[in-house]
Amino acid sequence: MATKIRYGIFLLVLPLLFAACEQPRESIVLPAVELGIETFSVNGVEAVKDSVPNCLYVTMPAGTDLSALAPEITVSEGATVSPSSGEVVDFSHKTVNYRVSYGNVYRDYTVKIIKETGSKIGFIGWEDAPSSTNAQIAWTWMQQQYQDNAEYVQLWDLQTGVKDIYDYCMLWYYTDARDGNWDLPFRAEEPPMTALMKEYLENGGNLLLTGFSTQWVEILDIAADGKPVNNLYGHENKSLAAAEGLMPAQSNHPLFAGLQVDGNGVIPLMGAGTTFSNNTAVWYLKDWGGYDNSLAVWRDETGGMELATDVVDGDAIRVTAAEFAPNGERRGTVLAIGAGTYEWTENGNAYENNIKQLTINAIEYLRK
Repeated sequence: MATKIRYGIFLLVLPLLFAACEQPRESIVLPAVELGIETFSVNGVEAVKDSVPNCLYVTMPAGTDLSALAPEITVSEGATVSPSSGEVVDFSHKTVNYRVSYGNVYRDYTVKIIKETGSKIGFIGWEDAPSSTNAQIAWTWMQQQYQDNAEYVQLWDLQTGVKDIYDYCMLWYYTDARDGNWDLPFRAEEPPMTALMKEYLENGGNLLLTGFSTQWVEILDIAADGKPVNNLYGHENKSLAAAEGLMPAQSNHPLFAGLQVDGNGVIPLMGAGTTFSNNTAVWYLKDWGGYDNSLAVWRDETGGMELATDVVDGDAIRVTAAEFAPNGERRGTVLAIGAGTYEWTENGNAYENNIKQLTINAIEYLRK
């Protein structure tokens, strides 16, 4: 009997024990409308939603001081935002995080300021003026073709801020072998320059890389796999028995508009009987190339699109011209032409006009 009484008392006390252990719950009040930023503007310029959720970007004119901007913000009714609307914020470190709150509920946003590029086009190099013969010829032509819209820009002036990189909508970097050495100048691989160029691409600047400058595809993290162009050679004084050039992989691409094409579908760039350096910096896809001799694998790993290809050593595929379109991190476009037949010379080349028109197409494509 005593056991039954004790058991009954336990059953009566048990709910009280659970009640004593239970903590008071804080009620969560949800907003009547979807929580978020409704408008965001800086100096009258409205933000645009990025493809990434909860990311906004604002495009500001070149020369804007990003260290002291005061965005105007409206948010959902009853919500607050931090930093607050009108508060001066330093955007010089690329992005700023904002939080919209309503009681216990919040949503985070990332806001990025994009610098607008100007309308000029630049031919870049480390020297006071192009030093190699091929670069001199290319720059002279560009100057004549585009006149006041074209400038030779010393990279050191961009790095030190003597010239504003955002004055230029696109930059052309054309490098040759130096005494048989096709490595880029060491300064082209140092953090001050690479950081500047990466930021330029992130903000929508565009690059045309020709000759050995295609190595920047790795150095600037343009290729998703971080690998370099892997087939480099030149300084050959090669003489051609027959014309050679580019085999388009995307024949409708604007890069190839208006170019002379031979009966085999090749765009000749060097005519028979011409002698040239054959400076080459391309992707070799077979064996040591690391891409299983597959364009699909190359595309997937690099994030690029092959524009021109060729086949060497029997069946080895090479990518001789490529495009790296904007992605989530980079708003600029990169065209890389590493074919050995793309060479600016004064050697009586019968297909000189194809080289000129190809370059015009590249510049116009990048400056849009």
